[in-house]
Amino acid sequence: MHLLLLLADNLEDIMDYREKAILTLDEFCDYVGIGKTKAREILKSRYCTFSFRIGNRLCVNRRKLDAWLEQHSEL
Repeated sequence: MHLLLLLADNLEDIMDYREKAILTLDEFCDYVGIGKTKAREILKSRYCTFSFRIGNRLCVNRRKLDAWLEQHSEL
């Protein structure tokens, strides 16, 4: 039962991200299900078209990320 509540809370968080235009590093990790180290590696890549910086913070344009995921999920 406790696991179901945890999954429901996580699902709620993911649904909240669907409404946001910009994701933080932590939100990006939750959204795609990866760790911070791999997320930083991806977001800092020169080939990444959906990340940008605000000051020192890595941010993600969720709409561009969704389009990228959709395009690359067909592989």
